[in-house]
Amino acid sequence: MELQDIVIETVPGRDLEIALRWDFFEDAGKVDLDAQAVIFDDMGAVADAAFHNQLSACNGKVTHSGDNQTGIGQGDDEVIKADLDGLPSNVSAIAIVVNCYSGGDFSSVKTAEAHIRIGSPEGTKELHNIAIGSLGNSTGLLLCVVHKEQSTNTWKVRKIGKKMTGRNFQDCLDSIREVTDEFKDKSKEETQLYAPTLSKDKVFNMKKDDKATIPSSFGRLFLGLGWDAPGSGVDLDASCVILNDTSVLGTVYFGDKTEPGIMHGGDDTTGEGGGDDERIYVDLSNVAPTANYLFFTVN
Repeated sequence: MELQDIVIETVPGRDLEIALRWDFFEDAGKVDLDAQAVIFDDMGAVADAAFHNQLSACNGKVTHSGDNQTGIGQGDDEVIKADLDGLPSNVSAIAIVVNCYSGGDFSSVKTAEAHIRIGSPEGTKELHNIAIGSLGNSTGLLLCVVHKEQSTNTWKVRKIGKKMTGRNFQDCLDSIREVTDEFKDKSKEETQLYAPTLSKDKVFNMKKDDKATIPSSFGRLFLGLGWDAPGSGVDLDASCVILNDTSVLGTVYFGDKTEPGIMHGGDDTTGEGGGDDERIYVDLSNVAPTANYLFFTVN
């Protein structure tokens, strides 16, 4: 698909809709396709996401219609809606991603298309139709990006059609960012890139080198470690190493459970049961004032 911007006229009460439809070959194995909307702020960080496990993002300004695991039937299979006028002012882009969540890859897909519409209580107007061609054995697709032109505050949709490898948007973030970085505010400090603020309202998987900001209102937090190793007898241990710029100030672990502002919840040697098996609790206001870093380790 060639790169092409479609200008969206934003009108209060009219949502942008991106509706996806797909059908599989009759002899193909079951594949569960998932559409996702990944919202980026103007520093290039993931601000929120709407997907099958979280149907609402940005306080309801972006919504997901729900998971369709089969693609059977007529009409739309999954629909993402965005109230562009109601989004936080720092949102710069929404990446529309489709992944083969389970069961195979895009080679099982016979036909797929996306309909871009402007909706209102009176009905919808179709702006564009994207026919999704053969994607072979890839498992991810960056379909398009809804982005804000910073100079004019105008919203546009850009067709992308980028093949990716991954079962969900978290697996594909590096590939997605190669595209969405174009739409960030270049005047923002580079050091702040990819550092979303943690929130009790949403959950994101983090991977190596990802960063997140702890808001000042979060005085207390904990690290939870959970594991399952049936029959193997694996004993994992969570620890917290406290450092300043030059030396280790202390370590909290199962054998030494407390340091100022930090407490180990106790040793679990089996990992049996649900939830967290070990926890380390941190009261940031009571951590030693000479401490600059808390390193959490698992051994």
